[in-house]
Amino acid sequence: MAKNVRPCSGAGFWFPASPAELKREVQQYLNLAPKSSLPGTVVGIISPHAGYRYCGEVMGTVYNTVRGKKYKRVIILAISHSYPISGLSVLKVDAYETPLGEIPVDKEMRDALLKHPLFQTVAPAHTREHSDENQLPFLQTVLEPGWQMVSILVGDISPAEYDTAASLIRPFVDDQTLIVASSDFTHYGFQYGYVPFTKNVKENLYKLDGGAIDKIIAKDFTGFRSYLKETGATICGKNPISLMLKVLPEDATGKLLKYMTSGDVTGDYDMAVGYAGVVFYKPVAQQKEQQQKKSQEKKTEKKPEQIKQQPEQEHHKVIEPEENKLTAPERITLLRLSRDALQSFLETGKFTPDLKKYSITPALERKSGVFVTLTKNGRLRGCIGYVEGIKPLWQAVIDNTRNAAFEDPRFPPVKMKEFDDITIEISVMTPLRQIKSVDEIVVGKHGLVIEKGFQRGLLLPQVPVEWGWDRDEFLVHICQKAGLPPDAWKDPDSKLFVFSAQVFNENDFPELRKK
Repeated sequence: MAKNVRPCSGAGFWFPASPAELKREVQQYLNLAPKSSLPGTVVGIISPHAGYRYCGEVMGTVYNTVRGKKYKRVIILAISHSYPISGLSVLKVDAYETPLGEIPVDKEMRDALLKHPLFQTVAPAHTREHSDENQLPFLQTVLEPGWQMVSILVGDISPAEYDTAASLIRPFVDDQTLIVASSDFTHYGFQYGYVPFTKNVKENLYKLDGGAIDKIIAKDFTGFRSYLKETGATICGKNPISLMLKVLPEDATGKLLKYMTSGDVTGDYDMAVGYAGVVFYKPVAQQKEQQQKKSQEKKTEKKPEQIKQQPEQEHHKVIEPEENKLTAPERITLLRLSRDALQSFLETGKFTPDLKKYSITPALERKSGVFVTLTKNGRLRGCIGYVEGIKPLWQAVIDNTRNAAFEDPRFPPVKMKEFDDITIEISVMTPLRQIKSVDEIVVGKHGLVIEKGFQRGLLLPQVPVEWGWDRDEFLVHICQKAGLPPDAWKDPDSKLFVFSAQVFNENDFPELRKK
């Protein structure tokens, strides 16, 4: 009996038709991605589905988290761009085809879903659909062979039907199953019929999609749907994302890995589309035990008065400069200043510290470069600083607490309701030192600054450590941070500077956060 195969429809348009060229392009985007260091097993992915030239960098980043992994099943939640469907559609075929070969369909799951009236086969909707198809070459490249797939096109369904659909899918979701929700984010421009703003389009797109991503990361189905209704954000894969939020395991943690827009590629923001790469992962059993053990140790062994005497905590993994290191009490003073400043700025819009309440030592009067980083539930919420020492350190920390909270163009201003969820980190910099050779760069010790003409980019020392980059990857990313080509560091006109930083945050001193 001949196999019933769904032929590839988008090769030569959305991605290359040549197997060799397609493989090379997918590998290129994967190789540009930072090394994955997620503390657990990836169970879900949100990936865009535009042409690879626009969103390939985001796809490479998110799919790199499952590179070389072995799954037995991939469930793709996608949409129908060209044919309206009511309910959910699953194509009754044996395999899907791409230039890289055929992918077998999980017939057991397919047939089980089609037994329920909510699921049907609307064949015309699948004929030229690319939202699921564009995921396949990346999956074929990164996953170990032996997996099967089921693609589900999600139409408009009621909240109750989301629950029903999730209950039917969930029995097939285990530790060897990967869920992929296919979605681009906001489609902006007159051509899309959505122009909620006309100024600062790039910044506003980042803020608009950032609000939706916050709901998604929190696995807040109701909040996500409400946000879409309130803003009208044109996120085409809102239904697949919504269903994923219903299906994900309870202990799955969400994380945004990369966001960008088509305008970042073309330079045209009159018509731009947002792309987000999000993963959901859950700790393996051993990691859960370790986390519980560490939590118990913190409760029973560490006392506030002991912590003040401890050296920098190991989790930073950053080698600090030996000279001019701040003492533990000095670090605590800066963190308290920053926390008090943040609260005051949120409540009154200003902060005039009573310095009698703080121990301002000569070291804190010294002019130093410093960055203040705000995170919310482990996710970056703002980061701004002074590269050079232009103000006393204590004053620079206050300034950049405000800047990180309200002036980082990548994020909306911090709100008072977020105050308790914010963690403050401070990076006190040594002066910049221009280098003659990249051999002088020590990953884990040095931050980098690149300058070429009017373009400049900076990455703190902890960034390559957190992402698992080697020196070459660090150089590529500092170029990208400055808006330069990946190999711009080789240009004779480019200047490279290194610096070190003493990095500390509120988690180092738990007594700071006690009520």
